[in-house]
Amino acid sequence: MQRAGLVELLRRSDDKRIVSVVASAKAIELRAAYDIQVEQVLGGALERLTARERQALHNVGPVMRRLVKLLQNPQA
Repeated sequence: MQRAGLVELLRRSDDKRIVSVVASAKAIELRAAYDIQVEQVLGGALERLTARERQALHNVGPVMRRLVKLLQNPQA
């Protein structure tokens, strides 16, 4: 990822053994462009759904959140 210019390694001046890995400006720009594309594609698809289908998606939100919690913690 460093060779691709997606991350930068930052070393502390007081302890060169400690390195922080941070997203580069290039990575942040690529992520922003990706987010815009996803929003456009998803928005376009949602517009093509019927009102009933959009309502069904709205209603499934709480169930999906519960499902994710159960998958993350089966003992819950």
